[in-house]
Amino acid sequence: MNDTEFKVATEQRLQAFLEIQKANALTPAAAEMIVRLEQLILRAGKRSRPRLLKLTYDAYGGKHSEALVDIGLALELQHQFLLVHDDIMDNDTVRYNGLNMLGYYRQEFPQGVTTIAESMALMAGNLLFTFANQVILEHPDLTPEQKLAVLHILHETNLAVHAGQQLDIVNVLALQPSITEETLLRTDFLKTALYSVRQPMVVAAELVGLKSAERKKIDAFARAFGILYQLVDDFSDYFSNSSSFDDHPKYRDYRQGKITYPLLYGLEHGTTEDVKHLRDNAARKNLTDEEMEQIAERLEKIGAKTAAQQQIKRYYGDAIQALDALAIDKTARDSLLGMLAAFSGIGR
Repeated sequence: MNDTEFKVATEQRLQAFLEIQKANALTPAAAEMIVRLEQLILRAGKRSRPRLLKLTYDAYGGKHSEALVDIGLALELQHQFLLVHDDIMDNDTVRYNGLNMLGYYRQEFPQGVTTIAESMALMAGNLLFTFANQVILEHPDLTPEQKLAVLHILHETNLAVHAGQQLDIVNVLALQPSITEETLLRTDFLKTALYSVRQPMVVAAELVGLKSAERKKIDAFARAFGILYQLVDDFSDYFSNSSSFDDHPKYRDYRQGKITYPLLYGLEHGTTEDVKHLRDNAARKNLTDEEMEQIAERLEKIGAKTAAQQQIKRYYGDAIQALDALAIDKTARDSLLGMLAAFSGIGR
C-alpha cells in the first residue's frame, strides 16, 4: 500500500467508523453530536500523524501497512479529541475554516447558557478519546500484547499533553510577569512534539520491534521536529510563511495574551515604549486587524521575526542531524525530509 492509497484508506475508514457510531448512538442527541464531529473532522485534510506512522513503519521494513489503517484512525481520533478540548480552553469557535464543536453548540444554545455549549463540546472530545481507545482494543490484526503496548503509548502521551496544556493555559501575560525560553520550549515539547511526532513514530517502532538504541535516535528526531512544528505555528500567528501553516488563523495568540517566541523576543529586546505597548494591548478584546498588523510590524522592527526564523532554522538543523542518524535508507530519509520541509517552509 503506497502513501496515497494509505491516505485514501484512512479517510474511508474514518468515515465508515463514524457512520457506525452514528447508527449505534444511544440517543438522537448523541447521534447529532457524532454528525457534528464528522463534519468537523472530514474538513481536515493533512492526516499528518497517520502519515508519519506509515513513513516510520515503512522506513524500518514493516511489511503489513494495511494493518496500520486502524492505528492511524486511532491517532487521528486522539488528535481531534485534543483539538476539541484545546478549542474549549482557548475559547475558539472555528477550526478548519468552519465551526468547531464549541462553535456548533454556541450557535444552538442561546447566550447566557454558554456553559451548555462548553459542556457539549467537552463531551464531544471525551467521545473521541473513547473512540480512539475502542479502535485499538477492537483491532483485528494486533496481538493482545501489541494492543496493550499501543494503548500504553497513547496513555503516556496523554499524560504529557495534559501537563503541557497546564503550562500553556497559564502562559499569558496577565499571569506571567516573566517567562523563560526554556519554559516555552518545554511546553512546546509536552503539548505538541510528543503527540504530533514522537507518538506515531514510537507506535511504528513498537510494531516493527526496534531496539532501544534506535528508539532513542527516533526520540531525538521527534523532539527537534515537534518543537520545530510548534515554533512554525507560533511564527504563523504574526508573520506570513511558506509552510503548511499558511492557512492558520492569524493573531489568535496575541489576542489571548499568550506568550510565544515572537512576543517573548519582543518583550526581552524592545524599548521601554515597545514593551509597554505590547503589554497594554495583549488580550484586548476589541483589537482590530489593522492594530494587530501594527503589532506584528513593531515586533518585526524589534527583530522578533528574524530571531524566530533563526530559531526555526536551528531546530530544522537539529532535526536534519537527528534524521541522518537514523538507520534508514535514502528513500525513507527523503520522505521524512519532505514532511520537515512541508511543516517548516524550509527547502520548499
